[in-house]
Order: sequence, then C-alpha cells, then structure tokens
Amino acid sequence: MGNSKFNRIAILDAIPDGELNTARKTHEVLLDIKAYEIKGLQTRYFRIETISALESAISSLETEAISAGLIPCAKT
Repeated sequence: MGNSKFNRIAILDAIPDGELNTARKTHEVLLDIKAYEIKGLQTRYFRIETISALESAISSLETEAISAGLIPCAKT
C-alpha cells in the first residue's frame, strides 16, 4: 500500500458514554490536520449507538463512494 492515496476517512464511534472517547478525539485531530496540512481531506463521523445507526452509516458511506467514484481501501 505504499503508493495508496486517499481523500476521505470515516470514523464509526461506538464507544460508550463515560469512557475515554478516542473516536471523537481522532475526529477532532483529523479536522485540525485537514485545516492546516492536508487540503482536500474529508472526514465523516458517525455516532453508532444501535445496529440501525451502523447500517445507516454503512449505507451512507456506500452511496458516497459510488456517487463520488471512490474506491474503498481496506488493510487485510
């Protein structure tokens, strides 16, 4: 994946309330990086509290990927 490029990061936050929320913190850091260092980077944040919310987030990401011609990248 050395030559891989990306322009969108999705964060699915299912961390219970009251616990250290690294997902929310990661989103905030990415917004800072986007503002100062990486132009064109898009971040998507989804709060996942139910299976329905997870299904909705995945559906949204799939629709965005298809409409924008994005190719999802996964590390195996």
